[in-house]
Amino acid sequence: MTDSTYPVNHGVQLLMSTSGSSGSFVSIGIIDNLVPPEIKNANVDFTNHATTVKVMRPSSVTELTEMEFQVVLSGSPVVSTLTGLQTNKTINYWKIIYPNVASTTLMFQAFVNSFKVNNANAKSEAPLDAKVKLQPTDSFAWS
Repeated sequence: MTDSTYPVNHGVQLLMSTSGSSGSFVSIGIIDNLVPPEIKNANVDFTNHATTVKVMRPSSVTELTEMEFQVVLSGSPVVSTLTGLQTNKTINYWKIIYPNVASTTLMFQAFVNSFKVNNANAKSEAPLDAKVKLQPTDSFAWS
């Protein structure tokens, strides 16, 4: 892991920390693509035998869905870091920084749910990368 940050998708940054304290977040490497988690309300189904249509109501529960990103594997210890987090089932703090947005930072805790090295093609000039999926654990905060 390096202390420098790498821009991704219009300058969006993805950082990780073991403690969540300010100044402890570091970049995990060069990100090719990032699909952020969806902030979603959990709905309650109030349909019963007396209703003729499905009846839904919002609940007070909000969740973050699984997120994924692609990370370049060359020149970075990212493989050992991410596979280690997955093997050890480590929950860490993650931060997505969006430039030029009112609430610019989304911070949450998550664990590495999946790590897949994409097809290695010796004829391709593109660097080897991997698809990583993170599963947020509970709460999140905008700042």
